[in-house]
Amino acid sequence: MHGWAAAKPHEAVDWINELPAESPYSRLTLRGLMWGLAESSPNTALEVFRKLDPADRSGGMIDQIVAPTLGTYGVKGLVELVSGIADESERQQFYTAALRTGANQPAAEFVKWLAGPLETAPYLKDDFSRMAGRWSEKAPDEAVQWLKQAALQPGGTTALTIMATSLARQGRGEDLKTWLAANPRLPGGKAWKMP
Repeated sequence: MHGWAAAKPHEAVDWINELPAESPYSRLTLRGLMWGLAESSPNTALEVFRKLDPADRSGGMIDQIVAPTLGTYGVKGLVELVSGIADESERQQFYTAALRTGANQPAAEFVKWLAGPLETAPYLKDDFSRMAGRWSEKAPDEAVQWLKQAALQPGGTTALTIMATSLARQGRGEDLKTWLAANPRLPGGKAWKMP
């Protein structure tokens, strides 16, 4: 089903709309449809998702949008998808699914993406901390460079503090303190709470 939905989304949507609700295949078919739609057009998948009966939106249906969006379009696709969601509750569900689905993706991409919404979405803090820890462990030099660039911008207090703490745990605390001392007027520099 997902291949058909990806190739011919309108036909697939029309077909599933004609499928009897009591059909034993309707739930699995719907999941395949959502996956295929997300592969071809995440925004179309989101539109169809919103039109579903509330009972059909549960049970991992959001994952059927997030996983293929991430797989096909990467974090950039997720950014575009989530940026079109105005409802905070719905956005929270998509962010949470993205973190769950993207646990095996490069941590750097997720840290860069979630640094912005982290300030207004405190429910992301634990997942952001895990991703920041992974990144600072696997590529500390890259993480330090991102942190230095992010500190040039105002805001991002939570993300900067979490990343600085993660890097300090990897033995980079003194390097960061020295750099901050040499750059005392950075907009984001005040955010860092070095251990």
